[in-house]
Amino acid sequence: LMTKRGSDYMQSELANTFKTNMNMLAQAERAVAASDMKPDAKRKQLDEIKKMKIALANTTREISDKTIRLVGGS
Repeated sequence: LMTKRGSDYMQSELANTFKTNMNMLAQAERAVAASDMKPDAKRKQLDEIKKMKIALANTTREISDKTIRLVGGS
């Protein structure tokens, strides 16, 4: 029971961190999109933010999967 609750807590914290980071990246996207940057510079910035979002999602999924395996599945 303690292990299950610990895992649930870790998953919840991971989800909260993921959501916060994704919100910050979305805010950065909106700021770049609304800026008066040149179109090619804007595209480059938006592409970099997209890469960061993908990396964050992949890392979060890997951590979540490892956490579930350590606890024995759930």
